[in-house]
Amino acid sequence: MVVYRIVFFLLLSLLYSSIAAAVDSSNNTAIVLGMSNALTGPASGLGLELKKGSLLYFNEINQQGGITGRKIKLISYDDGYEPERAYKNTQQLIYNDKVFALFGYVGTPTSLAVLPIVNKEKSLYFAPFTGADFLRTPVISTVFNIRGSYYAEVETQINYFVNHKKYSQIGLFIQADAFGLAVTRGIDKYLKQKKIKSLVSTRFKRNTSNVDKAVKALLGAYPQVVFCVGTYQPIAELINQMRAKGYQGDFVSVSFVGAHALAQRLNSLHGVYVSNVVPSPKNSTVAIVKEYQSAMKKAGFSEFNHESLEGYINAKTFVAIAKRCTKLTKACFIEQAEQFDETLSGLHIHFDPQDHQGMKNIYLQNLATGLSVFPKETK
Repeated sequence: MVVYRIVFFLLLSLLYSSIAAAVDSSNNTAIVLGMSNALTGPASGLGLELKKGSLLYFNEINQQGGITGRKIKLISYDDGYEPERAYKNTQQLIYNDKVFALFGYVGTPTSLAVLPIVNKEKSLYFAPFTGADFLRTPVISTVFNIRGSYYAEVETQINYFVNHKKYSQIGLFIQADAFGLAVTRGIDKYLKQKKIKSLVSTRFKRNTSNVDKAVKALLGAYPQVVFCVGTYQPIAELINQMRAKGYQGDFVSVSFVGAHALAQRLNSLHGVYVSNVVPSPKNSTVAIVKEYQSAMKKAGFSEFNHESLEGYINAKTFVAIAKRCTKLTKACFIEQAEQFDETLSGLHIHFDPQDHQGMKNIYLQNLATGLSVFPKETK
């Protein structure tokens, strides 16, 4: 009878241990991170580059022995920038792969889709590639954003075009989903402060490049600048078609478009601007950019872009926080993240309990010159 009780308690102990491991993967030999983003489809340039930059830094750390002897393992699934696929991938990552954190997701609609399960399971959701306000206000205890918000991007854009260039005739080209809605709220807010109303607002469906109706509507109104919210393929199609029909105004897009991917698809870069949330990957003298460039060259990559740089910054920030924990648990990571106030190779990252957004700077880039017009950069 005593033997049976001993066996019973041993089995019960093993059961509790497996449950604990499922809840917090800090018991694993590796630190497992889970990523779901667009690796195929119209937004794949974003997901692939963000992943590339993240792996660059994680591989560096793993070659140095990892974090307190534990290597970082990144499990990556493709969601094609579709919310339903992102949700299914997240279920797989949390319940089957038992990841320590969800890392480097791409997109507002996909983030919105997975937020309920993130909240339910209190999963760490670290460095998503979106500036959506619902991930920032109110603060969610397990969500940590590094990039600046869409509101900050839009405010910078409007200050430049309205205050500096004195434009008052505004057109909108907006993706018809949660992403478009999130950015449009910011545009409406700051245009209202300037007492300006948009001349025309056009919508297009996510993951399509059918822009014919939008081109006709925008050319009919002929605004001085078109504010674009979407991925690089439909925005490039819009710009190329409007330029071919003689439009001479400006275009500006938030960072999610992917400045590098957009530039590759344009027939002309003249009058095209993108607000970015990280320094120039080519021209900046910030030390972390030099580190990133060196890592890219060492790995055999010759093209530098904002998305892979952002992935590199995200990974470096994650590691810097994780290294503060003698024993890495989610509770310790959150505690240390909320006290994090460091300059990582020249780039300041700050979190606190009331603010889970690490960076605030916005860089408005002129694609034709490759330089930021705000803050001002010189060659």
